[in-house]
Amino acid sequence: MNCCASTQIASLPCGSGTERCGERFTLVLKNPGALRKMFLEPSELSLGEAYIYDDFDIEGDIADVFELADHLFSQKLRVTDKLRFGSLLMKLPSTSRPQNGRRPAELDGSPHSKDRDHNAI
Repeated sequence: MNCCASTQIASLPCGSGTERCGERFTLVLKNPGALRKMFLEPSELSLGEAYIYDDFDIEGDIADVFELADHLFSQKLRVTDKLRFGSLLMKLPSTSRPQNGRRPAELDGSPHSKDRDHNAI
């Protein structure tokens, strides 16, 4: 595996939010621009695309990643915090994804029409 960085999540909030859990997964970044792409405009779509396009991998229980993502997306950040995080993200490398043969589907027609859904599969 050709990795450029590895970030370990050492503790995450458990059910009540007052207790802490031990290390449950490792997020392995596979290209220098992975974090910037994932979190500059954070959404479930950007994280899902980053995973599909092999920008990162997960070592450990993938279900725990969803718990962390839900926790992060539920945070109500102040404008000053958003600006600070955005500034930090802009300092990270902005490299394009390596070409791995994957690309978004190019679909025509009405969403969820029989032909479009067939072409998507």
